[in-house]
Amino acid sequence: MKKDNLMQILHDRATRGEDLLETEKTRLSDWYETQDKLEKDLLTKNLSADIRVNRKKQIQTVLTEIANFSNKIQTLIAQNEILRRENETLREKLVQNPMRETV
Repeated sequence: MKKDNLMQILHDRATRGEDLLETEKTRLSDWYETQDKLEKDLLTKNLSADIRVNRKKQIQTVLTEIANFSNKIQTLIAQNEILRRENETLREKLVQNPMRETV
């Protein structure tokens, strides 16, 4: 019989309140420690994978925000260029036909 099967039988006996020999108690305690370590390792591994997935999502969100912000900047640059040209046109008109104030 496999060690895990034997340990599960000991565990079953212990949880039912049966008396165990000292050697059985020691073996069962060692097995519990091993199972706890395996479970912890598994949870840590899964947690690490979850963290990586979350980081990738966060990075993608930030990249999307940067792209949106960049698009807004490009739009503002284009609008500013239009205003510069309009201002230049108005300056040229002012130079060609200055308004004279009369007092």
